[in-house]
Amino acid sequence: MKQGAALLFSIVLTALLSACTSGDRTLYSTASGGPVPPAYGAAIPAGNRVFDLNQCTMYPSYFVNNKVFYSPPFDFNHNGAPTGSSYSPPIMLPAQATDPDATPVMAAFTAAPSFLRKILCRMTGVLIDTSQTSNEPLQWAFWENADQTAGNVQGSGAGRWVALSEGLWNGTNTYSGYSLYKLNSLLSTTTGITFSSTPEGATLGLLGALAHEAGHVVYYDMCARTGQSCYSDMHSDTWYRVGKPARIRGMKDPYPDACDQDENSQTDCANNHVTRHYDKVVDDWNGGNTKGLLYGLYNGRKWLDVVSSAAPDEEFVELFELVVLTQANAPNNMGPLTAFSITLPKKRGDTSGATVPIVSNNYPSATLKAKYDFVSQTANAYANRP
Repeated sequence: MKQGAALLFSIVLTALLSACTSGDRTLYSTASGGPVPPAYGAAIPAGNRVFDLNQCTMYPSYFVNNKVFYSPPFDFNHNGAPTGSSYSPPIMLPAQATDPDATPVMAAFTAAPSFLRKILCRMTGVLIDTSQTSNEPLQWAFWENADQTAGNVQGSGAGRWVALSEGLWNGTNTYSGYSLYKLNSLLSTTTGITFSSTPEGATLGLLGALAHEAGHVVYYDMCARTGQSCYSDMHSDTWYRVGKPARIRGMKDPYPDACDQDENSQTDCANNHVTRHYDKVVDDWNGGNTKGLLYGLYNGRKWLDVVSSAAPDEEFVELFELVVLTQANAPNNMGPLTAFSITLPKKRGDTSGATVPIVSNNYPSATLKAKYDFVSQTANAYANRP
């Protein structure tokens, strides 16, 4: 039975910012019976709170005042609970464009291409997660269950949220640093691995994190909810079977019923004797890099990166992230991303790393160009849907 779903990116930051103080703001929940939230930002006079999508996509301050919120920890397990359990959406405390946290997000929003601006403006909320515990995910996405047959429609069924830890909003994490954070959540060590991006800056790091979570929402709405409508364009050379979306899944967790082509035959998939190529790659690296499978994955160019091989949605989302960054605006040298590479040892015992380009001249490898174009088209279609 499908319930509300969440995608978690579990990374422990070495240092998080101190919790945000609420000042004179009122904490509210959109749950039925809770205090009524202000419809939009305080800058809009009462009685004139008519949300303007064009204003939101044009003006970063309008976006912050209307769509960005502070949020305490969200209980994924409770809010994706079985039929009959109460549902409470994320608690949201309105942010303001004058807040210190608003400066980096307005910079990232300024750099975002128009389709991502529109996607973010059409979210129920873009949350700054003020969680301070080490077991909280660094970032997450959540959508309400709208399946009438499941007997447990959550809220309106249309709620869509993306959230980033406050530690990501502090404007200090470069895109290379953010990429290394992702690998740190998958591998036992990243010693010997470095990333390099052009340009290199904190704005692209925050923009990449926002894009990653927004990409999960886009994939769910445009691909997962409609069966295999994206299969031939996105997964036909990587997955025999994409399976169904999980209710709650971390970035490195398997996608239910998915079956990749690198380690399985169609018979294996049919008999559910499934081995993930991702698991073999990670186990080889963690076991000493004896076979050099991690380098082989990046150099083979079938997968964009190791995150992509974890699950079908991650394959889409990692390319979505690059579509956003390579099409970013360029005020104050914020973007677009023109080059991005990883350097890592080919095999155990290598004294120096080999560099593999992930993006060159604004695009991933030629073998991934068709998928890149499909993700770009899908993103624009989602942003401009009725």
